[in-house]
Amino acid sequence: MPIAPFYRLMASQLRRPSGLLARLTGRKMNESNANMYRLMLDNFQLQAGQRVLEIGFGNGKFFADLAAKTAGLWLWGIDFSPEMVREAARNNPDLIQRGSLQVTQGSSDRLPYASGMFDAVYACNVIYFWQNPEAHLAEITRVLRPGGVFYTGFRPRESMQDMPFARYGFTHYSTGEWQGCLERHGFRVENVVQVQDPETKVGGINLRLQSVCMAARKLG
Repeated sequence: MPIAPFYRLMASQLRRPSGLLARLTGRKMNESNANMYRLMLDNFQLQAGQRVLEIGFGNGKFFADLAAKTAGLWLWGIDFSPEMVREAARNNPDLIQRGSLQVTQGSSDRLPYASGMFDAVYACNVIYFWQNPEAHLAEITRVLRPGGVFYTGFRPRESMQDMPFARYGFTHYSTGEWQGCLERHGFRVENVVQVQDPETKVGGINLRLQSVCMAARKLG
């Protein structure tokens, strides 16, 4: 396969895993997102009994890590891909059986949840795919309780521009640009942690990528 069509296919699968490649894409995302999820887990400020929503959970591998870190959480997840919803349900039977996890297919610009329902919302490597971030942030603001926190995990522009697939359908942000976007749409950024990841290979290229975890509190 020529290089450009291959990277376009890769980008489309990362946006919405589907078809025969969905399960493989979910596993690959687990590998590539592992350092960022650890960074986010280290920086979450959550308490037992809180309601937490993940946007774009992939195959749901990290729900169990979050449940183990903070006992007594009530977890929800929404993902654009029906295949990933099925995979997440398959990967978390205990959490689902005891009623502490619910996973749903849908889009974060039309969240099927009541206003003020969640204490925290988080998204890992998702914001690049929001063509209209204002609509997604408006919905996240709506479903967060007053004072609730939105955690964003992402790679800044200087890392994304080195990934060969990221030129196809991705929107890139510097750390400051994403902070500004949040602050224009009802949030106060309270914590930004940016770290250098171990060297990794992407598309045959060795890269040293950066990961960011940004915590922003809903105003009002």
